[in-house]
Amino acid sequence: MILIFLQITAWANLKAIDSIVNLPEKDIDIGLVCLLLSKDVFPEVDINQGLILFDNMAKGVEMLVEASKDNWPLSDKRIGALNTFLFKPGYWNAMAKNKYMVYEYDDANIDKIDPKSLFIPHMIYERKGTCSTMPTLWYIIADRLKWPVNIVRLPGHMFVKYKGAQLENIEATAKGCFIPDTQYIKDMQVSETALKNQTYMKPLSKKEFISTLLVNKGYYYIIEDKDTAKSINYYSLTIKYDSKNAEALKGLGVLRKDYSLIEKAEFIGISDYIYSKEFYEKRNNSLQKKGVNK
Repeated sequence: MILIFLQITAWANLKAIDSIVNLPEKDIDIGLVCLLLSKDVFPEVDINQGLILFDNMAKGVEMLVEASKDNWPLSDKRIGALNTFLFKPGYWNAMAKNKYMVYEYDDANIDKIDPKSLFIPHMIYERKGTCSTMPTLWYIIADRLKWPVNIVRLPGHMFVKYKGAQLENIEATAKGCFIPDTQYIKDMQVSETALKNQTYMKPLSKKEFISTLLVNKGYYYIIEDKDTAKSINYYSLTIKYDSKNAEALKGLGVLRKDYSLIEKAEFIGISDYIYSKEFYEKRNNSLQKKGVNK
């Protein structure tokens, strides 16, 4: 009975997400989409309570912005407040004595990703995030506050871009620090072809952002459940929303043995996640500072 319920839930959520994507951009709630996508992975998730949590986080950030005495542009105050709320312990995220809801990057997921860690509830429960969930939570809160933000997709990575800020790029896996476009392109070895075709480094619409989240779900089904049919469903829906999602094109091509899809992914500049030597050196230095053995 439980298996049947989960299958029905997964299908119902897929239809619900399809309905959400067809809403006007301003009415699409990425937080709701994330909770729906996580429901069969974390059956205990209460979607209404999750939405309340996101709303309360947004209110907390808004209070920090209003309390700021810094003589900074509003965009800088906002970015600083959200970074503080998520990444620095204080009264704003206190849970109990000496306990805070502070999020950090999950170093254990650098080389081998736990499929469950790609979903927002895992980050909330464990207070550890990935290069998918950390920018997503940052975005969910900022979008609730009507800030001009977009998600930007890279090979195996995402970051947030605040339109009009002096330092637009927000790297949530590094406590919200700024990294310039040129460094992302260099570190992730994004090709000229991919840049020309806007496969990567393009600020995404909400529909395109959802397509990236769907790739994670397709990955989860094939890795965790070995369920090819469900994975194909999610990759297919991804391409329906975003024809330039190279990862979905390749994944669907492999599962269907349709090499024309793989060729299309290669034509628009898909990367195999082979990053620059400098990137790996910086990562190793960071792990050593944290005392993580790799």
